[in-house]
Amino acid sequence: MRRQLRAAHQWGDGVPGACEAMAHWRGTVEELALSGAIPAVVAVDVDMVNMFGSIEWDSMRAAVCPDAYPEIAQWSRWQQEQPSVTVLPSGEEFATDRGAEQGDAFGTVQSCLTLAAERTPAISAQAQPQMPTADGVSHVPCCEEWYIDDGQAFVKPQHLDPWLRALDASIARFGGHTWARRRRHCQELLPATLSS
Repeated sequence: MRRQLRAAHQWGDGVPGACEAMAHWRGTVEELALSGAIPAVVAVDVDMVNMFGSIEWDSMRAAVCPDAYPEIAQWSRWQQEQPSVTVLPSGEEFATDRGAEQGDAFGTVQSCLTLAAERTPAISAQAQPQMPTADGVSHVPCCEEWYIDDGQAFVKPQHLDPWLRALDASIARFGGHTWARRRRHCQELLPATLSS
């Protein structure tokens, strides 16, 4: 599993010291950009709003391969046999067929694998110097890293809009319209000589 998550630049599960390593990486790239050692980039912080509760079960089951992860796949299949019913204070009921339980032993893994299944092709393509294709698949030169549902990315300013649009499209494929509410913060990092 660690190999698959690393291919998706996912540090949030099974990587000891990952939080500190990501913070160090982020700080190093920022220092390089601000010193002019690398070209100007935009630093993007992405925080998925309600990711655990929004992932659609069919996408989650597709991402959790039974051959590679038999225990997680069996648990997911049993847990998601039928939609969960929520009873509102008014007595009204509604069924839900989405969400990885945040307190569940496998909730984080289910979420990380689902995000990894969607982002890995885009991340692999980011090494190629080409723009997004007509179908919105991201081929934008970029570097993105994930800690569960929190993403850090460095994108050249001219590629920011296409990259954000491709990110939105890829995430919407497994979480529907709720992903449009994701929070993001962008900051352009320019060498001190250019920013004054």
